[in-house]
Amino acid sequence: MGFDQSDADRLDEVMLGQPISPHGVASLTGWFLDPDRGGRYAAGVGAHAVSYRPGAWTRVEPWPGALGDRGEAGRREVSRAEVVAVAREAASHGDWRAALVAAHVWGYGGTGFGRFRTERVLAQPGVGEALEKAVASLRTGDVADAYEVLEPVRHYGAAFFTKFLYFAGAAVEAPERPLILDNVLAAAAREHATAVGEAAVVADAASTAAFVWRDSGWTSHRYGVFLAWLRRGTEVLVAEDIGWPSEPDLLELAIFAGGWDGSSAPAP
Repeated sequence: MGFDQSDADRLDEVMLGQPISPHGVASLTGWFLDPDRGGRYAAGVGAHAVSYRPGAWTRVEPWPGALGDRGEAGRREVSRAEVVAVAREAASHGDWRAALVAAHVWGYGGTGFGRFRTERVLAQPGVGEALEKAVASLRTGDVADAYEVLEPVRHYGAAFFTKFLYFAGAAVEAPERPLILDNVLAAAAREHATAVGEAAVVADAASTAAFVWRDSGWTSHRYGVFLAWLRRGTEVLVAEDIGWPSEPDLLELAIFAGGWDGSSAPAP
C-alpha cells in the first residue's frame, strides 16, 4: 500500500477526537490513584528521578557541577526538576551544551553507552549554535521550528533531542511546552490510533498508524500531532476530577511508566 496523506489526516482527526478510550481512562486513573505509582506525581513530575553513575561520564564536557563529582564512586539520582535547574543556568549564559548533557544523563540513566553517544552529539559542528537557535524558537512558541533545527544534527535523534527541548522549554517557560517523544510513546500512539481508526472505519488505519507512528524518524508535523494528543488526553483526565494535574507531561510519564496499559481496548 502507498502512503495516503488524506488517510493520515483522517486518522489524526479521529485520534484527537477520542484521545483516550474509556478503558484507558480507567487504567490511567488507577495508576494515578496508586500512591506508589502515579500518586507520587500529583503535584507535578519534577520529582521523577533516574539513577546514574557520575563516574561513567568522564571526559564529557561541559559537565554540569550539579550532577556530582565524576571522581566519586557509586550512584546518584537526578530528577526532572534538577535537569530543569541546569537548563535555567544554561539560559543565564546562553550556552546550552551543559543542559544537553544533563538531559542525556537523565535519559540514559544507568545504561553504559550514554557517555559515548553524548560525546558524539557534542562533537558535531555547530551543535551549540543549533541548541541556542532551537531555544530561541521555543521562546516564541514555535515548537515545530525548534524540532526542525535539531532534526539534522547527526547522531542525535528525536528520542533525545525532544528531551532537551522538554527541559529547555520548562526552563524558559515556553508558550508551548515540548514533550518527550520516543519509541515507547510512539508505540502507545500507534496502538490507540489503530484502535480508534478501525472503529471509525478509517481506510487502512493499521498500516497508516504503523507508518506515521513508527519507532523513529517522526516529522515535525507528527510531533505537533503528538503534542496535541497528549494535551487533549490531559484535558480528558482533568475532567475526571481526580486531581490529575493540567500539565501534559504527567500523561507522557504515565504512558512511559506503564499506566497506559490496555488503554486502547474498547469499553466493556
